[in-house]
Amino acid sequence: MLPFMPEDYCLIEISDENNACGDYDNLDILVPLSIIGGYIVGSSIGVSAFDPYDQFGHTLIGGLGGFGIGLGMMFSAPKELWPAVFIGPIAGAYIASRTSRRWPGSHHFSVGIAPNREGNLSAVATLRF
Repeated sequence: MLPFMPEDYCLIEISDENNACGDYDNLDILVPLSIIGGYIVGSSIGVSAFDPYDQFGHTLIGGLGGFGIGLGMMFSAPKELWPAVFIGPIAGAYIASRTSRRWPGSHHFSVGIAPNREGNLSAVATLRF
């Protein structure tokens, strides 16, 4: 029995002769998976909220990849690297957000060729702010 579930509490009533509740074997898996999934999706949404030019799908995949890397690090050295499970999705989502940026339509940097006073061509770099 889970510690937060009282014995007389039913999530789903099963119609049998005693009207007894079902067992909670699936909750041992579903509760941690929902917490982990919510953390990964929430961290990806949080990272994506601060970058208006990223692509959320890539950020979510980066969060999943970061969680996988953090989980692998935690299993390799559980006592020292357990924070990697919490830092990994944020770091993965941030890296994916920065690498999948869609830049705005106006470019702030351009390179061109212009003639100089002697008649030769010179390369010109322009920064627009």
